[in-house]
Amino acid sequence: MSGAWDKTLKIWDAQTGTCRLTLQQLPEGHWAGVGVAQNGRPSLVVSPEAWRWLMWRIEKPGTDSMEMGPFETGPFELVPLETFGPVEGLE
Repeated sequence: MSGAWDKTLKIWDAQTGTCRLTLQQLPEGHWAGVGVAQNGRPSLVVSPEAWRWLMWRIEKPGTDSMEMGPFETGPFELVPLETFGPVEGLE
């Protein structure tokens, strides 16, 4: 387990050295985490009200993200999680 100044906590697999879960502190004491489940599939874990801060990162129309560097965010925008309809499990 390791923590960082960016308010993340990472849980590592001691055998392989790979990160299994990254937790991000959100406002008002909430948190969200993205990781890899035992079956190898991606997993998302969140505190009860974390959905208020979860966003989709989508490409802006008319831009080509392939031309951007890895740390440039110009062609993307963040939109609320429920923009594309109800989120399963949060109804």
